[in-house]
Formats: sequence, C-alpha cells, structure tokens
Amino acid sequence: MGISLSGQSGLLLTACLLGFVLGAVYDIFRIARVVVRSGCLIVIVQDILFWLLCATVTFVFLLIQNNGRVRVLVIVSEGIGAALYYYTIGVFVLRKVKDSERAVKRRARSAVAAAMSPLSKIRRTVGHQIARGGRKADSLFKKESKLLKIRLQVQRKMMYNLIRPANKPDIDSKK
Repeated sequence: MGISLSGQSGLLLTACLLGFVLGAVYDIFRIARVVVRSGCLIVIVQDILFWLLCATVTFVFLLIQNNGRVRVLVIVSEGIGAALYYYTIGVFVLRKVKDSERAVKRRARSAVAAAMSPLSKIRRTVGHQIARGGRKADSLFKKESKLLKIRLQVQRKMMYNLIRPANKPDIDSKK
C-alpha cells in the first residue's frame, strides 16, 4: 500500500540523479547556443523541445519507479539534481566551451589573415601603381590643358587679325 522509507529515499535519489542527467542534456542546448549564435525564435524552440523531453522522461520515470503516481517531492528532487549539475559541473563545462570557442575563432582569424596577407600585399602594390598612374595622368592633363589654352589664345589672335594682303584691293575702294 505505502512505500517504505528506504524505497522513498531510493526514489528521491534516483529522481535527483535523473535531474542531474537532464541538467547535462540542457547543457547540450546551451553549448549549441554558444557555438551557433541563434535568434530568439530558435532559443524558444530549443527550450520547448527541452521541456517536452523533460516531461516525457519524467513521465516514463514515474511510471516505472512509482507506478505512475506523481509526487511533488520527486519533481523537487529532479529540480535539485538539475540545479546541482547547473551550478557545479555546468559552470565548468560552459566556461571551457566558451574558452574553446574563443580559441577556435582566434585561430580562424589568424588563418584567414595569413591567407589574405599575399592578397593584401598585391592589393597595396596595385593600388600604389594605380595611384602613381593617376598622378601621372593628372599632371599630363594639367600640362595639356595649359598648352591647349595657349593654342587657343594664339588662334584667337590670328582669327581676329585684320591684316589684309597687299596685292588684293579693297572691295569698298572700287567706286
């Protein structure tokens, strides 16, 4: 009819161990969030999946261990086990994952920089050549524009020069 004291303590310890395991499963979701930056919607979906998993596992656990009877103390024991994992091993695991992620990103950045170094040198060299060519073209353009102004001034003087040839008579003097 009732459960003995040793049976209840065994049930509570088993529930605490189950909570510890569920805390480790939640750490997998946390690691996924650290590694792959995701938006709010993805986090909500992950949380819903985690809680559905927890509800299913707890239901099956209660069916097997306690003949399907829901006891608040079992749920509290699961919470205590999850909290124990979260605040002890979970902190250590998450710190190591974040450190590893930073190290991988740092190495990836240095690898990309090493791969891009020859390209940046080529870009700088070509950029200097283009800039030098632009300066030469600019100085040539300035010289040509000055020469063009001089030529235009010379042609203007010729155009408005009204000197008549000596062998041609004036049209007005024929009267």
